[in-house]
Amino acid sequence: MMTTALNSHALTGDDKTAVSQPPMEKCVVANRTDGLGARLKAVVNGVWMASVLGVPFRLEWRGRSKQMNAFHAVVPATKMFSADFLKRYEVPGKLNVRNLVPITQRNVSVAELKARLMMPDCEGLLAGNGDYELSGDVELNDGIASRARAFSMVDFHPSVVSYIDQARSVPLPPKPAAIHLRAGDIVYGAHREKGVFTDKVISLPTAKRIIETLQADGYSVIVYGQDHEVLQYLKHTYVLTLGNEIMLPGQHESHQEAIFEMTTMSRCEKIVAGDSNFAILACWMAGQKRNGPEDFFSDLAQAEVILDDLSRNANVYPPLQTAFAYWSAFFWGEKDLDAAVLDFALDQAELYDPENGLYRITRVKRAVQQRDYVLAEALIQKAFNSESYDRDLWDIPLIRSLLLTDLKSKKRKYFEPYFSHVHKMGELGLPYGAACSAVIRAKKGDEDLAQLALSRASEVGLPSEWHPKFEQALRHFRTISPS
Repeated sequence: MMTTALNSHALTGDDKTAVSQPPMEKCVVANRTDGLGARLKAVVNGVWMASVLGVPFRLEWRGRSKQMNAFHAVVPATKMFSADFLKRYEVPGKLNVRNLVPITQRNVSVAELKARLMMPDCEGLLAGNGDYELSGDVELNDGIASRARAFSMVDFHPSVVSYIDQARSVPLPPKPAAIHLRAGDIVYGAHREKGVFTDKVISLPTAKRIIETLQADGYSVIVYGQDHEVLQYLKHTYVLTLGNEIMLPGQHESHQEAIFEMTTMSRCEKIVAGDSNFAILACWMAGQKRNGPEDFFSDLAQAEVILDDLSRNANVYPPLQTAFAYWSAFFWGEKDLDAAVLDFALDQAELYDPENGLYRITRVKRAVQQRDYVLAEALIQKAFNSESYDRDLWDIPLIRSLLLTDLKSKKRKYFEPYFSHVHKMGELGLPYGAACSAVIRAKKGDEDLAQLALSRASEVGLPSEWHPKFEQALRHFRTISPS
C-alpha cells in the first residue's frame, strides 16, 4: 500500500524536520490509546483532515496499557506501520496535548476547523475516532468516500500489507453480506457493567433474525466475531460462512487477523454491525455505510425479537451472552415495554450475570425516574446488605457500575441525568442515597460537597461499619484528577 502525498504541505517527505523538532507547527494529531479500531479510525480521520486543511499529520501511538486485555489487538507502532511512515509522522516521546484542540462535533465545517487552527494558543487539532462529516467544499460531501481515500494513504507495515493483499484476493461466496458480532469486554469483561456501550454489540437473538432476513434476500452470510462458542452455534444452526474460515492456515498475530478480517469484510456487498469501530473501519475501506439493527427493526421490535428468542433459548447460549441479550431487551424496550416485562428482563439478566451491578443501579435509576426515593433507598440498602463489611467499596457491584458507567465516559451517558436525584436522596436524609451521592461528588472533584454528603449519611443512619469504606474512597479521589 503506497503512501500518497495529501497536498503540498501534508503527508509528504518534506515534513520530516517538522515532525522531530519541537515546538510542532500547526497540525492534525491522532493519539487514541484504546483499541485497534478506535486508533485506526483516528489515524484515518487525522490523515483526511490534514489533507483538507493543508497542514501536517502527526501520530502518537502508545503501546498496550496494563488495563488492556486479550480482547484488544493493539501492537507497537513498529509492527503496524512502515518505518518510513513512522519516520515522517510519529511524534517522538510523549505528546503534550495541552494546546491541542479536540474535534468533538460530528458535523463541522472546514472554515471552523481552520479558524480553530488560527487561534493563538492552538498548536493543532486532535482527531478522534468519530464519524465526522465535514462541510464547506463540494468535494467533501461524501465523508465515507473521503475516508476510503484517506485509508489508502496510510502506509502500513509490510507484513500488514501482505495480509491486506491476501484478503483482497481470497474467494468469497456469491453476493456476500457480513455481520459483525462484537463481544469482547462488552459481553465478557468490565465494559458489561456499563449501560452506555450496548449499541456497539448485536445481541445473539437479534443476529439470528438478521441472518434469516439476509438469507431470505439472497445474500450469502459471513459471520465475523471473537466468541468461538457463539460462532460454532450459528454454524450449526444456519448455512453460512465464518470469517475465520476464510483466513489462511497457519499462525497469525492478533492484529494481522484483525486487518485480514476487516479487509474481507470490506469486500462484502452489505456490512451489518453495531456501532463498532472495527466494522465501521471496514465500511470506510469499502466506501459504504454501516447497516445496524436499526435498519431492520424499531427499538421495540428488536426488544420483542430478543425476548421471544430467549423464551426458548436462554439456557442454550453462554450465560453472559444470555445476560447481555436480556439487558439489550431492556435497553431497547425501556421506553415502550410494560414495567413488568422490563422488571423480568432485569431479573433474568441478573440471574445469568449475578456479579454485574449494572442491573441493580438500573433499578435505582428507574425508581428515581418515578421520584420514588424510598424505593430507591431500599434497593441501594438491599445491595449493600448483601455484601460483607470487609469488602473493598470498589468491589461492590452497585458502586463499581455507578462509577464505571458514566463517570469515566465524557460522551456516552446513561445514568448521569439521574445523579441529581441521588443527591436529592441525600438531602432528604436517606443514608444510602447520601453515601452514593458522596461517591459521585468525590469522583467529579466536588470534595466539600462529597464530605458533606458522607457526614449527612452517617448522621441519618449509615451503618458505622461502612463509613470508613466511603472515607477511603473519598481520600482516593482526592489524589487523582477529577473527571
